[in-house]
Amino acid sequence: MAKEKTEAGQETEKTKKSPRKAIKELIEVAKKELINLTGFKQPAATGFKEEDDQLIVTIEVLEKTSIPDGMDILGTFEVKIDENGSILNYKRTDLRKRQDTSLATEE
Repeated sequence: MAKEKTEAGQETEKTKKSPRKAIKELIEVAKKELINLTGFKQPAATGFKEEDDQLIVTIEVLEKTSIPDGMDILGTFEVKIDENGSILNYKRTDLRKRQDTSLATEE
């Protein structure tokens, strides 16, 4: 393990980044890459899960604007990324109007 010195000159063991921060960074990468690949706007991460050495991020994006706003079309995507932030694949899992706020139930 690497050592680092404190302001007082004492050596301490350097700790790894917090897993939470690493996951947050990976989610931001997934959002940016999904925008680059699809051209959609306003990504919002709505969930994530870890599987093996991969992170599956659920992202909702604005696919089509409408008047009134409640009629906007929002798409939900699952984006699978590796531990380096490279996208392995993505797929649309849902499409809804903004005003449709009920959650789909899993069977």
